[in-house]
Amino acid sequence: MIQCKGYGFRVAAGVLTIITANICLIVGIGGMHGHYKFRSYTDPQLEIWMMGTFGLLAFIFGLISGTLTLKGKRFLPAIFGICFMLLSGFMTVLVTMIERYIIPPIGRIIGITTINLAIISLIFTAISQKEFT
Repeated sequence: MIQCKGYGFRVAAGVLTIITANICLIVGIGGMHGHYKFRSYTDPQLEIWMMGTFGLLAFIFGLISGTLTLKGKRFLPAIFGICFMLLSGFMTVLVTMIERYIIPPIGRIIGITTINLAIISLIFTAISQKEFT
């Protein structure tokens, strides 16, 4: 009888982490674009700039964390990257609620999607903790 090693949760967590990191990249680019677009019409939009910065940093940490998860190395840095993406999702939802007249409602949907994918990725990574070296 052939026995398969259980790589399912670790691979799923890595792929979900990379997908979530790409969503954070979209948030980062949108936040930076929004900061420069609305800068001359109103007061400086610190919240939009923070959303963009968190999005770009979450992309970097999330991509590294997804790669570490797929390789099965360095459990704690992988968890840190996923938690940073989760923080970016909360920041996106918060900023889109504060700046609801400037940012369209799709920002909340993207933020909630980021939160959900990061939580699922965090759970899958925690389940596959024994596979990490």
